[in-house]
Amino acid sequence: PSIHVRGSGKRTTTITQATGGADILVVGETNAEKADYFSFTDLSLSGGRYAIRLNSALSNIIERVEITGPAVGIYMEGENESHAIRDVEIVGATQNGILTGQLNGGSGTLSAPIVAKTLFENVRVSGTSGGSAIVVDAGSLGGQQVSSSNTLRKIRLESNHQHGIVVTNAFNTTIAQVSNEEALSTANTYSGIRLGTGAGPTAIRDCALQGRD
Repeated sequence: PSIHVRGSGKRTTTITQATGGADILVVGETNAEKADYFSFTDLSLSGGRYAIRLNSALSNIIERVEITGPAVGIYMEGENESHAIRDVEIVGATQNGILTGQLNGGSGTLSAPIVAKTLFENVRVSGTSGGSAIVVDAGSLGGQQVSSSNTLRKIRLESNHQHGIVVTNAFNTTIAQVSNEEALSTANTYSGIRLGTGAGPTAIRDCALQGRD
């Protein structure tokens, strides 16, 4: 069934998780296909481990959401497809702003870690202290990439500790209109956009990256 969670606006409807090892919104279950057509809009989320955790989910919408101070802002594990993530701000994550393509946790049959046909649009990630801002990742199956056809558009990166966007084991990725504002120093050796192992065909256009590759 579809479930829609709508607040009254960012900084108006706030959900806080004071326990660092606990998640705020958990959607889905390993090998269960229970998380289709959910939406989360007009919310502020604060603290916790994963602010939004998507486990083998399909066609979820995350829109007009502000996330502050988690370990990871949006975390995707298992098989995730056809999500729309728009107008999202992630501030002060201690690991990653967005981390996708991770293996399922817990018991049950593990799904292949996939993120496909997902849109990230008008997303701002700032102050990530422990890792890269946005990671589009996955495993490989028979030596081939398993994630595909993701779009990152209108992305703003500010004062993040490591790479801005990292793509590995994914093909047919589109990255457009990315800008960053990073501190310049001799120690800053990270890339604004990094294509790792198995990145496959990637279209990058209309980006303005300051102080990095």
